[in-house]
Amino acid sequence: MTTPSRHEYVRITGPRGACYVTVGRVYLVVNWRGTAPIIRDDDDDPWALGVAGCVGSRLSPAWEPCGPPPTLEALKAEGDALRAENAALRAEVAALKAANGEETS
Repeated sequence: MTTPSRHEYVRITGPRGACYVTVGRVYLVVNWRGTAPIIRDDDDDPWALGVAGCVGSRLSPAWEPCGPPPTLEALKAEGDALRAENAALRAEVAALKAANGEETS
């Protein structure tokens, strides 16, 4: 599956209402049919993504190659870092208010 010319993940970019997939979600490419990546859709069925548009009554999504989705550990680390940054900014604002003689709560 890992070849230089073929990506392993795709992100659905739209349109809203496309069948069987979620816009913004990253899907693992499980195989290829020509130039079309095959993913497991939201119902866990294999689906070859082709050109975006309408095929019969089925609205096909647009997609783009992307990297793997973040791990749970990476998301937790990012959340911890953002909380620490928020606490530092709050402390800085409190110190500036105290320096200006304003009440802090």
